[in-house]
Amino acid sequence: MKSSMAIWLSVLSVWLLTFASYAQEDTSTPISQEEKKSAPIDSQAALKPAHLTLPADALTDGIYADYYQLLKKDIQRISDQAKQIGAVLALQDALFPERYVLDNNLRDLLRPLNDNYEDQVEALVGPVCNDDQGKPASCAPQAGSPGCETKEPLSCTLTGFTVNKARLETWQKDYKQYALTADQLTALSTLQDKIFTHQYQLKMAWHLSAPKNSAMALPSIRKAAAKTGDPPTGAPLNWQAIEDCACSPTISEQDKYTSYSYGMLPSWQTEPQQLDFGALNRIGLTSFTLESDDDISPPPNWKNERPYSDFIYLSQTYDTKVDLVLRQSDKGKRNWLDSRANQKLTDKLAQLISQPLDGFWLNNLKPWISFGFSERTSMAQGISLDLDWRYSGNEEQQAQIGFIKSLKQAFAKREGRLQVCQQEDAAPLPQGLSPLKALPGKDLNRTNSSACSLNTDRYYVNLVIPVEVLIAQNDNKAQDLNPGFYSFDNLATIEPFVNLFLVDFQNWQQAKQGSQDLLCHQDAAHFRQCMEELKAAIDSHDNAAQSRRLLAKMLPVFPLAHFAKAEDFNNALLFSDWNFSGAALWPLPLTAQQQRLLSQVLNPPPESASLFYQLYLDASQSLCALICPNRWPLRLVLFSLLTVLAGYGAVSLLLFELRELYDKTAFIAFLCVLPFAILTLLWCDPFWHRYQELILVITLVFFIFLLNYFRSRRKAQQQYP
Repeated sequence: MKSSMAIWLSVLSVWLLTFASYAQEDTSTPISQEEKKSAPIDSQAALKPAHLTLPADALTDGIYADYYQLLKKDIQRISDQAKQIGAVLALQDALFPERYVLDNNLRDLLRPLNDNYEDQVEALVGPVCNDDQGKPASCAPQAGSPGCETKEPLSCTLTGFTVNKARLETWQKDYKQYALTADQLTALSTLQDKIFTHQYQLKMAWHLSAPKNSAMALPSIRKAAAKTGDPPTGAPLNWQAIEDCACSPTISEQDKYTSYSYGMLPSWQTEPQQLDFGALNRIGLTSFTLESDDDISPPPNWKNERPYSDFIYLSQTYDTKVDLVLRQSDKGKRNWLDSRANQKLTDKLAQLISQPLDGFWLNNLKPWISFGFSERTSMAQGISLDLDWRYSGNEEQQAQIGFIKSLKQAFAKREGRLQVCQQEDAAPLPQGLSPLKALPGKDLNRTNSSACSLNTDRYYVNLVIPVEVLIAQNDNKAQDLNPGFYSFDNLATIEPFVNLFLVDFQNWQQAKQGSQDLLCHQDAAHFRQCMEELKAAIDSHDNAAQSRRLLAKMLPVFPLAHFAKAEDFNNALLFSDWNFSGAALWPLPLTAQQQRLLSQVLNPPPESASLFYQLYLDASQSLCALICPNRWPLRLVLFSLLTVLAGYGAVSLLLFELRELYDKTAFIAFLCVLPFAILTLLWCDPFWHRYQELILVITLVFFIFLLNYFRSRRKAQQQYP
């Protein structure tokens, strides 16, 4: 009885809840189509993956996009809209005696722009009347007859209808109706067919190509470029070396204040790019995106197959390393407190970076022809984290520090290096072990130690820092600016595990009273002033040793658009090289003049007062410029030659007839020339460059041994009957 009673009560409660929900739906206000478009929750978005959640600005526009691409028809549509908006603006202050005439004109112009053109007509059209003195006044209809909106009631006569300037400005602001100028349309054509997987990439590309003060045109561009579905692959990157291009400058482990040259190049620039690899140590490829669900979104033209990976192999040919620039997605915030997710992300990045290049047969032979000293070229040689941690809390900051340590440790394991780096606040190492001595694997898991960053690391970990948080820490007036993760203490903590700090000047407004209009990215003079303030802020840190270590790894990011003058660029490079550790450049490619100045300032060629020695230096530099890019084919020839000689020598031990070759004058001359050929090849090789003294000694010893061997053999032959 009780069970049946419970069943009936359950059925009754379900029926009441269902009735209440239907009643609530029936009494609710119907939702229009326009309200559905601007609703904060899209019914289709619930069916999308988590990493495709819309950013806030896209939701307000009612735009849902899986990627962005401006096709030819999209640009034509924007051009037509510009003409329509221009026609609307041309109606300003034009007087129409009848309202319906003006309304019809506006409808014809607004219909191609928006669906809600009727509302826009109401917002634009206003009546005009004359007061008793015959002066026009702003009128509004009142109860069947027009009246004037003035401080005191006046009798007025309606004279017509118009669209005034105030209504047009309000219309443009409310409905985002801005007409692109001719210069902006020309800049827009440079983005045709390029693929952007995120809004920030489209915004970045528009900022680089468009004239100044073009931000208002971005909403209409974003709306036209929004596409759904899987993005197409796109064209591969086409990097080309300039004529007579040399290898990148060699960096030794002992160089603490090396003049680094770090270029940054967008992944959507698929046109042929003429690059001077000899002036660039590293190139950062944007844009890889970290989604809120730990998924890493690469550019659509990032593939481990030819021809998409040719640019990586070409840069490695000139010993210029390629880093991936990882930026936080604008679609959501990641939870850095999840240690398991952080470890999973670390493994993803390590796998993404260290994946060997496919499709290059010589790349597969590199471990063999280098006798195990070199590995196959990987898809990248480092990562630059541009994740904007300005608003991280204390717990998040500790998790982010641990993430950087873990990432550096994962990279060190990938390159087979088990060195650890002891922090100042860490427990002392076991007696007899230095901070850089190899420890057992279990010591790598200590919470206060991780792999040290060295100049010769195969894989780099770099960090992008917004400049305002560094300068503000030396500005007592800017107390409202919270540095978050980028405090001097945190930077000093992670400094041993970071290879380079890239200081971003692009989106900074100086946080000082009375100088809010001073932008670091405004022109070359403001950029130079901001570099001076950055240097002063770091020098003001209490720990001078920590300040020196930070400056030794810090590179200001130069906005190249502001350095058209050679003098400005040269002076800024000199200041950056003297006070920091070189310069980063955004975006590549450089002009011929900028390439020349960059090489002269950061990597000046050696000079000597001796004419003979200067001729030797010039000849050596020209020879290495020819040998270094072709070092791997030459290594293959050398390896094959040595293999044949070793095989011939082994067989000649069994077949005496083959030893006749050893008495040939040509063979003896070949063996005498071979050490010098090996010396020349290895001397110009970036990997063996660090062992120059050892190579020279071994070559001389081997050459002397050959001379003595053949001399003794000649003497022995003279005594034969």
